[in-house]
Amino acid sequence: MKESLRGFLIIFGSTFGAIILIIVLLWVLFPETPEKDRTEDEDESFFDSFVSAHTDEDIVSYVEKEHDMDVDVIDNYGPKHLKTGRGGSARVKTNDGVEFDVFINSFGAITGDNYEYLLAIPNIKSTIEDSEEVDEIIASGIEDVTLLTDDESKKLDVLLENSELFHSVDEQFLEQIFMAYNIVKPWKDMIKSEHDLMIDTLQISYEQDSDDGLAPSRLFVSMDEDFRTIEELEQYLVQRNSRVFTENFLENDMKQLDKIRDQMPEMFDFVADNYGMEMECTQFASFDTCDTYRLIVGLHEDEDFESFKQFRYDNEQVIDDLFEITQLIQTLDLPQIELIVEDLYAPDDLGKQNYSEEQLLDKNPDEQFSYLTVEVVDAQQVTSVDQIEFLDD
Repeated sequence: MKESLRGFLIIFGSTFGAIILIIVLLWVLFPETPEKDRTEDEDESFFDSFVSAHTDEDIVSYVEKEHDMDVDVIDNYGPKHLKTGRGGSARVKTNDGVEFDVFINSFGAITGDNYEYLLAIPNIKSTIEDSEEVDEIIASGIEDVTLLTDDESKKLDVLLENSELFHSVDEQFLEQIFMAYNIVKPWKDMIKSEHDLMIDTLQISYEQDSDDGLAPSRLFVSMDEDFRTIEELEQYLVQRNSRVFTENFLENDMKQLDKIRDQMPEMFDFVADNYGMEMECTQFASFDTCDTYRLIVGLHEDEDFESFKQFRYDNEQVIDDLFEITQLIQTLDLPQIELIVEDLYAPDDLGKQNYSEEQLLDKNPDEQFSYLTVEVVDAQQVTSVDQIEFLDD
């Protein structure tokens, strides 16, 4: 009896949930007919009944209740459409001429406004810009200090502007950022206590070389951090902005791969990431020095489907080739290297890799296999084929 009731409740709950989901999707894909396009004889859409909390009258009523003031609605863009991203706010104007936004979510409900935020910004800017501490930051070598605002998210960022070329980071740069961060930190506390707003991020702009000439770029430091030393700041910067710092030295170190490229086993090739890099620094020794590189190899793109089927953990030729690759990377003048193999057919449980697929299936016909990305264990210490072993990447 209990099992029957449980089954009924599960079926009922699933069916009811599916109906609600379909209604919401239909409303999103087929929004209500605009008021101005309706004829007098046209009936109200069924879905209009779900969207009735954001009319001009609703907006005015909301502002009056929230801020005790009268406003005129200048533009009402309606709910934020999930498919197009349009809408999501209404612009209103007070009797004093102040304009601000009232936000409307995708279900037509009013979620808040930015009135107090917009009133607070001029005060915050003047407090910061008139501060002697800004002069102190600029005196250290930073060109300008700017408060960045976002009317919708109501978040604040502080931007340190620097047009110097960024090739490598020296001690002076670290000292500038460390000092500026410790100055901005009290600003965050002050703005939180006086305006209930948050400085989210310290941004540092700089110039970098690119194929098209100089291009602006930025580093990001969360204001939630607490750096006691410059060394802690250094480690944070390289971890959060690893791509920026990698570009300073990765290109030179990647040239070392050219020494072994022509000696790679025929079916193998280096695998580039989305940035076109064949190596990635996964652990930094300092700003301009990598402690551990990640190097990915895989089946050469020119190989056919038959080769792909043979690209497996229990194929002796594949293992021999991987051993050859470990010997090649051991000749490179590079720090620690994590050797990664992409799309290698292997058992899902790599603890069983010492048995062939045939042996595993004989023991358990339900044994699972997949094309996995794996790491060769201690690739730079391997001295024989028998030592080739894989672990989950």
